[in-house]
Amino acid sequence: MKEWNVYRRRRRAARIWFVIMIPMLFGLMFVSAWLELPFWASGALFIAICMVWGVLNLRWVYFPCPRCGRPLHGTWCYVNTVAGRCIHCGLRLYEEIQSTRSGGA
Repeated sequence: MKEWNVYRRRRRAARIWFVIMIPMLFGLMFVSAWLELPFWASGALFIAICMVWGVLNLRWVYFPCPRCGRPLHGTWCYVNTVAGRCIHCGLRLYEEIQSTRSGGA
């Protein structure tokens, strides 16, 4: 299903960025010391790198459920990314949605 492909892409992007972010931050620390960058410049780069991960993570966590349209993994005060189903309607991850339309004309 197309919706689940988008979900997989968002989840993958958040996870890959997190794995890449850790060495990038250590590299930023060493490069900023080597180039003698001012503290505000390295701090701004650090914040930008973390904000990119935050945005990617929010896009994954608040992916709309294909059945009910509400965020799949959470609400404004509760997030559960390991549940394996929508916390609102119970749709399992990657489950096909049953069509409720009748075939008659």
